[in-house]
Amino acid sequence: MLVKCRACGEKIDRKIAYKVTNEKKNEYYCNEKEYLAKVHAQNLKSNTYNKISDIFGYTVTNTAIYKEINALEKVYGFQKIYDVLCYYQWQFDAIMTKTFSSEYAKIRYFSVVLKNKIEEGIPIFVPSQIISDVDIPEIKYKSHPKRKSLAELELEVGEDN
Repeated sequence: MLVKCRACGEKIDRKIAYKVTNEKKNEYYCNEKEYLAKVHAQNLKSNTYNKISDIFGYTVTNTAIYKEINALEKVYGFQKIYDVLCYYQWQFDAIMTKTFSSEYAKIRYFSVVLKNKIEEGIPIFVPSQIISDVDIPEIKYKSHPKRKSLAELELEVGEDN
């Protein structure tokens, strides 16, 4: 008997399919790798929306947020969105303290700032690149004897006598 893979939609034989039992029904996948990839994608999406709720300070029920985030997801993916939300969270928290005329205006403003931050990117710090790209001149330092005051010189001359 053939079953449909929940990840890719391909028809496969039930005997060789990877089977997952959820509550009362069985789900079938081509292999365990596809199942784990789907679970990872679901967790990433859930974590992204949870991070957005943390930034807003409440669970956003306005469907405009899903429309905005799904449009960004098609271009950038949930992983990049989540990484940017985590990296710039302090800036997003500051943005949400402003007053807006409506929740829709707040969502639109948030999504525009998010898009700009995604395009700006997350800086990657690689110390070895910085050191190899900078020419550091060789410094040849010679210490000079400490200057003496006139009183110290008079004492030295007086000691010699």
